[in-house]
Amino acid sequence: MIKNVLFINKDKEVQEKVKDILAQQDDYSLIITDTTEEAYKIIDKGNVNFVLFDVDVALGEGVNKLLEMKERYPDLPIVTTTPVKSGEPQDAIAPEYNRK
Repeated sequence: MIKNVLFINKDKEVQEKVKDILAQQDDYSLIITDTTEEAYKIIDKGNVNFVLFDVDVALGEGVNKLLEMKERYPDLPIVTTTPVKSGEPQDAIAPEYNRK
């Protein structure tokens, strides 16, 4: 069964990177938007299995948008993401959790 991932992110470069990563997975399909309002429309269609929500979008629209989404869709898994400005992705993980 294909899982539909909704990625909410405003950075086109990051969108492309995530699209490339998930394109290598046979069981995931990526849907991208850059606003929570558009995300609500997509989720309401009922074809989203989980959400990747960029913290920068949450901060730009107000963190309350993230909380609102969680309240509106309590059974929908929502994972927040944050950009890594330099270095490797594992550099964004606290050392005690980073298992290189």
